[in-house]
Amino acid sequence: MTTSLWVVDWQSEESLQDAETISHSLHNLILFGTYFDENGDFYQPDSAEEMVETVLTEKEHQSSVYLSFVNDQFMDDGTIIQKNPDLLVNILETDYSRKEHIEQILSFVHDKPIDGIEMDYEKIPTEYKTDFFLFTEELGQALQPLNLSLRVVLEPGFLPEENELQESIDYVVMAYNLYGFHSEPGPKASYEFLEVLSKRFPNDLGNIGMALATGGFSWQGDHVQALSEQDALALISKHELTPTRDPNSGAMTFTFIENHQLVEVWYADGITLKSWVEYLMELDDYRDFSFWRAGQLAESTLNHLANLNEDVMKEKRK
Repeated sequence: MTTSLWVVDWQSEESLQDAETISHSLHNLILFGTYFDENGDFYQPDSAEEMVETVLTEKEHQSSVYLSFVNDQFMDDGTIIQKNPDLLVNILETDYSRKEHIEQILSFVHDKPIDGIEMDYEKIPTEYKTDFFLFTEELGQALQPLNLSLRVVLEPGFLPEENELQESIDYVVMAYNLYGFHSEPGPKASYEFLEVLSKRFPNDLGNIGMALATGGFSWQGDHVQALSEQDALALISKHELTPTRDPNSGAMTFTFIENHQLVEVWYADGITLKSWVEYLMELDDYRDFSFWRAGQLAESTLNHLANLNEDVMKEKRK
């Protein structure tokens, strides 16, 4: 079994601390923090540059290091366009634009001591789906002479056609966001949701991985807030609560009253993550699991992640 963990630039210190805690059992460390500026050039905020430099200059760990490219666009006026599809149209629309972007990527990474890159391009217009898979195929071929691996993140509804996936590329399906900012209260993933994804993305070539999410959300009226696991535990402590485990998802949930309003919280702990991994392995023998994300994870969850491979294999032998 292969495990990967994202560290993020906006919480780099906590992310790197979590990653260091489980580094002995972590196969891939994904550095999330390479975006675009208003002109379409790659851009790393100061926090991302520092995080990348820290990891690459102290590269004594056993994990392979990947640089993740994300289609968030940082504008000159300080605004950020999250997952900007217009950027992707400009990149994908012609043979020349695809080739130009590949050269842009190669130029950006050529002097960096990394092991691979990850393409986390989301909200790809449906009409450019074929162009996107062609782009990733061409990018994978261009990376081979540099001995760089390629990971491609796929949204749950972004379904490839037959023969569009390449054996030489690792694909990572976002197995989360079932509930969140867009919805009523609920877990980031359920067993039913994972089963649906296993049918959409069968692991026929053995190179389909699943990304599972830590943390959770709180819902209070119309207000939805993202929570780290430690945020959720702080609420439990503050309000002296006992969370329950949902049998349909393995996630933890609790409610309380604040400012005369009901607050409902759902979050994943280490047991949740382990149950999702075990369920997916039973469904279609998935062996590649990525965790979004490091930063403010509970010590117990870090212990579960550190011992995940050993514990899951032990369960399978029973």
